Amino acid sequence: MCTVPQTNAIGVTMTFLKSMAKRINENKQLTAFLLIALTLRLIFHLPFYLTSDLINYLNALDAFSLRDLGDTMHIVRLGMILPSALLNLADFHYATVIYGLLTSLGTVWITYRLGNAMGGSITAKIATSIVIFAPMDICLGPVFLPDGPLSFYALSSFYFTSRVVLEKDTKPIITLLAGLLIGIAYTCKVNALFFGIPAVFHLFFGLPHDRRWHLTTIFCLGVGIIIIGESIILRALLGEWHIRIWETLGFISGSKGNHATVDKTTFWWLEQIWFKVGAFLWGGHIPTAVMFSLIPHLYLGGLWKLRNRLKNHYGLLIWGLVWICQHMLISPQEQEPRYMQVAIPFGALVVGLGFRSVWESLSKKYKCTLLGGFICINLACAGIFYATFSPISYAIENYIGQLKMLGENTYVDGP
Repeated sequence: MCTVPQTNAIGVTMTFLKSMAKRINENKQLTAFLLIALTLRLIFHLPFYLTSDLINYLNALDAFSLRDLGDTMHIVRLGMILPSALLNLADFHYATVIYGLLTSLGTVWITYRLGNAMGGSITAKIATSIVIFAPMDICLGPVFLPDGPLSFYALSSFYFTSRVVLEKDTKPIITLLAGLLIGIAYTCKVNALFFGIPAVFHLFFGLPHDRRWHLTTIFCLGVGIIIIGESIILRALLGEWHIRIWETLGFISGSKGNHATVDKTTFWWLEQIWFKVGAFLWGGHIPTAVMFSLIPHLYLGGLWKLRNRLKNHYGLLIWGLVWICQHMLISPQEQEPRYMQVAIPFGALVVGLGFRSVWESLSKKYKCTLLGGFICINLACAGIFYATFSPISYAIENYIGQLKMLGENTYVDGP
């Protein structure tokens, strides 16, 4: 009679030990990925990339009392201004690198967690490797621009939304957190609200009938709390109302890019799409050409491999595709490839899910060859990107240093 309980106890103990061993192994892998990502982002850091935007954020709260110090479009982004103000309390502007680094590493971490949850260890490794070694993420990860933080907050929202749908974790606080994160992403850049569309679809059609309306409403409440809160804070700081989403709709209704008014005919839209496609395959800059020639083909290959399982991953697909489509159709007319940075983790997960079985079938020799080639190509492209932009970056850095030595630079406004 004692044999059965003893056997059960041994079985439970063995299962627990195996689970702990697996968790320890996963933590070691994730730690290694994060250390590699951190090292690369510090080596290829460009402190003053895209100076006009960056200086607006560095001026932080000073720009509210001295409005000439910053473009209103930038200083009303509280998701950038408030962290900058906090990190620069000691008047050490390099502190803002911490914000970019943390959100970039956070994107790596969330990608690994999502890959593990959706397709296992192999999927997690493939997807995380793409995010770690993508030249755009390597060079722009620590830069104090909204694209990196937006990517982290949006991916985190997708993580919690997926947890609600896949794991049936229907606690209201999880859904509210997913909504709040979309709202926080919105405080970095208005078009983050486009993620609200796939999030609602993901929740509504992935939940049981008796929980759909309840949890979807809670998600929208989380987004609304941030939008209303931001408007109230901006009113207190600026003395005027700023409902940023309404102000930004001007890009759709009549102005584009650098505030030029145009007639938005069908041909204009087609020209805009073609212009952006051309930017993605920009042959004049090798890292961009490789980035947007290689990854889209891998993404399409991943979709093809997943063709019989697409319905199992509809949430991932609509989140990524909505971001790509909104940029192609609506975003301001600018050729900056960094606007697609947010889509990289979603594309990487599709690649990981699609090519997992292919990777498992390869011999160790082929795996090492492919991985080595992948790393070499991406690091070479990151090096070229760094060499392209580092001269002006360091020139501006030195200029600011000279101004501070002369005592003429109360604010970071010279450049």
